[in-house]
Amino acid sequence: MGMTLREVIYDIGGGIKEDKEFKAVQMGGPSGGCIPKELLDTPVDYESINSTGAIMGSGGMIVMDETTCMVDIARFFLDFTCKESCGKCIYCRIGTQRMLEILNNISEGKGTIEDLEILEELCYSVKDGSLCGLGQTAPNPVLTTLKYFKEEYLSHINDKKCPTKQCRSLLYYKIDSENV
Repeated sequence: MGMTLREVIYDIGGGIKEDKEFKAVQMGGPSGGCIPKELLDTPVDYESINSTGAIMGSGGMIVMDETTCMVDIARFFLDFTCKESCGKCIYCRIGTQRMLEILNNISEGKGTIEDLEILEELCYSVKDGSLCGLGQTAPNPVLTTLKYFKEEYLSHINDKKCPTKQCRSLLYYKIDSENV
């Protein structure tokens, strides 16, 4: 507590494997948020981490490099929280499922700009309408990746490309017959 993310990741954790570029750190478990490299000097304390849109949660950190697709990361964590929902409240049970469907569509190149608006609106509805902490924090990975990595969402939607080449549905192979 009190050290910066940079100090924890580089000085204590040893930095990024294979000297790849740091992209983001996901804080606080599956319902945490993703903090970008621009905020590496954020102190690790409740107020500072919360101000980024992430939470301290379990205190865990998942460090991601340049090869990580942030749309896929949001989808991965939301998939977990969907499965963990007890189903008692509609916002968490249905809202997170609908959010996951939108993220799946975006990851597969089937998303639209309108989906981003619906996704963000759903995030706030689930946050505000859920009865427990799981539902109230489940949208955090989506909201933080939309906030800090919107260009990746737009690339998936507009260009039908994953900038990190992680989303299999968006990979294309072309054989150049002149070079065969």
